[in-house]
Amino acid sequence: MLCGLKEISEKLYGLLYQLDNAVIHHFCLLLSTRSVQNGTDNEGIWGFLLKDIKAELARASKKTCFYCKKKGDSISCCGEKCPRVFHLPCGLKNGSMHQYFDTFKSFCEKHRITQTTELSGSRKSTSTTCAICTDAVIRSPLPTSIWAPCCKHDAWFHRVCVQDLALNAHYATMLINSSTVCLILEYIYHQEFTQKKKNCRDSSWETVPNAFAERLERPIICIVNTCLCPYEDTRKYQNPS
Repeated sequence: MLCGLKEISEKLYGLLYQLDNAVIHHFCLLLSTRSVQNGTDNEGIWGFLLKDIKAELARASKKTCFYCKKKGDSISCCGEKCPRVFHLPCGLKNGSMHQYFDTFKSFCEKHRITQTTELSGSRKSTSTTCAICTDAVIRSPLPTSIWAPCCKHDAWFHRVCVQDLALNAHYATMLINSSTVCLILEYIYHQEFTQKKKNCRDSSWETVPNAFAERLERPIICIVNTCLCPYEDTRKYQNPS
């Protein structure tokens, strides 16, 4: 009801929630300029109460999106004296930037904050390989790419790849091509992709039923290809010591 889309994309818009007669994407609500969390996590939609959601919907219904010229937009650019307001999908299609922490600021493509890197001008705009998907990525702080300062040399990633990783685990250390690529999502986590601490949830794999079951199991049958146990039970033999 804020962006006008039915699409469910946790990566782009967050999950789609319904509260009474209000249907809304989580990220549209988080980034909406005047939305407020007056409840606890288990009230309303992650603390956003129905009366406050309806007030924000009413406010947004009077605004016109800078890009599509339709009503219902609720996100204002935080650039100095910038009058642009837009829907989240419209902004993303045009290179907007959104910070998922503190006051959840948003910026249009004209005022988006550019990441500072330590690369010389001659090395920018040439391609390298994303350490997550191994596809080519432009070695430049674009809306589609991000640099991990902890790794320094060629630690460039597609933003969507990092976001996918952030949705599945809060942090990760990956061994790639025999070198350690430290994805300190503490850093990137607090830059753009994650929600307020009160909104943090389990990693996706932790929500699977019985996700920790294997940690409680002890193998009781030997599965080595060639079993050399001399006892009668062979693969099922157990020595208490």
